Amino acid sequence: MSRPRRVAADQGSPVNTVDLGDLPQHVALLLDLVDSVPPGRVTSYGRLAAALERVGPRHVGALMARYGHLTCWWRVVDASGRLPGALAWKAEPHWRAEATPLADGRTPRVLIARAAWNPPVPR
Repeated sequence: MSRPRRVAADQGSPVNTVDLGDLPQHVALLLDLVDSVPPGRVTSYGRLAAALERVGPRHVGALMARYGHLTCWWRVVDASGRLPGALAWKAEPHWRAEATPLADGRTPRVLIARAAWNPPVPR
């Protein structure tokens, strides 16, 4: 399921290579789920938590804050299609490049009703 090594997904991030053997299994599962989100689509912290069945949305958010740079973090938003703080502005170029449906407004936000993707339940 997991690749043996993972490199930072965001070109604006420093390149970090992590040996997945050093990560807890639920973190590797989370990163694999995020990797499976198709370009132009998003999922929520809550949907990822439900798929993992062991953690809540806040825990997923904490894991994404710590390990999100190893995956396409801009495809994980809150239930309203937002990202916290300055992350929305960092995510916007990714969303536009992937043609993710965005709402009009001052702060970048994904139209969750059009872009939502449900992760599969890991086996």
